Amino acid sequence: MSRNFGKINFPLYSVSPLSCNHVIVAGGGGSKNTGVFDGFAICEIGYENNEYVAYEIQRYDTSPSAVMNCAMGSLNNGKRIFLAAGRDDNCYIYQIKLGTRAHYVEHSSVDDNSSEVSIRKRKSSNQSNTDTSTTKSSKLSPENTEFVFDIKQLEFVQTDFSTKDPCQNTVVFSHDARLVLTGGSDGFMRVWNFPEMKLKSKIEISKKEVSDMDISTDKKYVSCVSKDGKCKIWNIGDGKLSCSLDLPAEDEGKYVYKRCKFGVVEDKRSIDRLFVIVNPTNYKKNKSYLQHWTGPSFSLTKVAPVGETLSALAISRCGKYLAVGSMTNGDIDIYISFSLQRLKHIPQVHKTFVTGLAFLPPAQPNEESVLANCDAAVVSISIDNQIKIHCIEKTTGISMWLAATLVVIVLIGTFVLCSYFDI
Repeated sequence: MSRNFGKINFPLYSVSPLSCNHVIVAGGGGSKNTGVFDGFAICEIGYENNEYVAYEIQRYDTSPSAVMNCAMGSLNNGKRIFLAAGRDDNCYIYQIKLGTRAHYVEHSSVDDNSSEVSIRKRKSSNQSNTDTSTTKSSKLSPENTEFVFDIKQLEFVQTDFSTKDPCQNTVVFSHDARLVLTGGSDGFMRVWNFPEMKLKSKIEISKKEVSDMDISTDKKYVSCVSKDGKCKIWNIGDGKLSCSLDLPAEDEGKYVYKRCKFGVVEDKRSIDRLFVIVNPTNYKKNKSYLQHWTGPSFSLTKVAPVGETLSALAISRCGKYLAVGSMTNGDIDIYISFSLQRLKHIPQVHKTFVTGLAFLPPAQPNEESVLANCDAAVVSISIDNQIKIHCIEKTTGISMWLAATLVVIVLIGTFVLCSYFDI
């Protein structure tokens, strides 16, 4: 397959990290016989022409239905990797195994003492296996190896039961991959035991569609955004409403919640933070906002104006960074999560609105990341078929805490000297 850097030939709706060097992108043209590919592709991250790029290495056909949403989960310390993919009103479960494939060459020594000839071992059906008229000896040796993925569909379950146009809109794994949560057109959130995919519970979130959801790291809470613009937090254990993220009275009807994501606190992993996108109903008159809520009481901690209407949200696994994508002009912005201070602005990355964002995970002990020189990296996709990689460079200066410590030492030293010389 020829490498088409940063571009694929079908519209993209969802992206999930597979490893520190691979992502899965999903989408398609749908069931209307458009001739556009339906399914998902595995893309590898590389470095070409002084920039990080993604290129397709393998794909899986799901026609006649497109994959509109997906999530990754793993069991046995990452040894068993699964993809949950939303296709129409069903959730399909795939297992993905990593392997290698070697390309062999035949090294032959010919009778006339000429130099060794190497050819790929691809014999035609009429080639004799005993033809040794010019060869004294031969052996096979691997020329190179490449990563291949074994993709196997395990099962599927119906996750949405709307009487009119049923569709699964969102899916998420719990952090230990023992639960799968789905939401869709019928307004219900369904909790499934994994890997059995047996229904554990269901909660009516709204009379409208469920458009986005996420689960806290401790599996206690689920945040849900519905098409009526509300964002509510539910207790998974008893299925009761924990709290509702209410807008100020003066903003009712002017703004709607769009996306929600939980993120950990770097030095306090037991505490969850919830980040949400708040979009104006009239984007020409009002700005969008990012909100930071702190659990377990989920009090509003920080609000930052963004300006343009937003369509996508992602949090790094370490909880340090947050990325958002534009609904209007394809911009990407990266923030420091705890302060909501904008760190990087990348204008017009995509030709149209951003459909998905995902931070790449850190490298495992047995992995070597292409992005080793980056502090973090986020992948963005859109229906313009583009896949873009955005790197946050590692800082080379001293840390904030070290700088503060040095300042304190200097102040104490100055005070001691002044006291000694009676100044």
